[in-house]
Amino acid sequence: MPVDSTVTVLSKLIDPQVMSDMITEKVNSKVQVLPYAKLDTSLQGRAGDTITVPKTAYIGDAVTVAEGEEIPIRSMSTSTKSYTVKKAGIGGSITDEAALSGYGNPVGTLNNQMAKSITAKTDVDAMTALYEAPTSYESTKIIGYDTLVNAIDVFNEEENSEKVTFIHPHQLTQLRLDSKFQSKENYGNQIMVDGEVGMIANSRIKVTNKVKMNSAEAAKYALTTDVALNGTKTYYTKAGEVYTAVETPDVANIATYYERTKAAVAANTYYLNPIVKLTADTETEDETAALTIFLKRDTNVETERVTKKRLTEITGDRIYVVALTDDSKVVICRSLVEATV
Repeated sequence: MPVDSTVTVLSKLIDPQVMSDMITEKVNSKVQVLPYAKLDTSLQGRAGDTITVPKTAYIGDAVTVAEGEEIPIRSMSTSTKSYTVKKAGIGGSITDEAALSGYGNPVGTLNNQMAKSITAKTDVDAMTALYEAPTSYESTKIIGYDTLVNAIDVFNEEENSEKVTFIHPHQLTQLRLDSKFQSKENYGNQIMVDGEVGMIANSRIKVTNKVKMNSAEAAKYALTTDVALNGTKTYYTKAGEVYTAVETPDVANIATYYERTKAAVAANTYYLNPIVKLTADTETEDETAALTIFLKRDTNVETERVTKKRLTEITGDRIYVVALTDDSKVVICRSLVEATV
């Protein structure tokens, strides 16, 4: 006997296909890095779990050839890198009481949580791929207009193409205090993208906590905020070494040691800001994207009943790999965490 259409049943509340579509939409709208990646679905429906990405180096500028002389022949330097697709998955469970109670929206909440989780994982993979770029610019200053312009010029472009620069939230104040920075409030009629806070030299500035700090110095930088002045603690010496005191050192000079160490550490602690070229010079470059997400299978949601507990387990996953497909379109800008002067 069919169920009365007016009766609320779990199959109406928990529809895997509907949830898949909702999570996919949320994932695509929440990512920070992936909007600048090319989506490649060529792996869908194909056997295998590995994609090989070819990379070809530039053969160099042409040269003047005199009449009767041979045109120089140069070998193209090619390389490849293989990427194995991965599965990002997460799940949760909902009891019948929670699903049917009508209090709040447990199914919708789980949708949001799963989308947030898959988004975070996918975006982290995208940022990790950007850090594979071999080209960098090392600044001795904090982030600012001058620092970023010098980093952008590493691309050595004849025409300044559109780009995006990722900064850490802690760098936002530093950038806003730079009088040369064009914040979004001064854009006029220019078009912005979601999350954009400003622009420098045709590069859109986006904030994400996925921007890295160099790990070795970051640990020291964090420690300098907790230097103790008495007891058996870890102290910093003038030279920057660390030792555990058997007895309290010269307290009168500890502050001097600490300040000198802090400055020394700050001078070697920096953020790594990826700058990504979004468009190619059509006359000299191909249209290969800097970053590509190879999607083997988009968001898929499945459910399983646990009848003895009267609950439904819901899991979702996405099978993909993010690859740096043109490393010439990424420059990593190294900028100090804080000013040293």
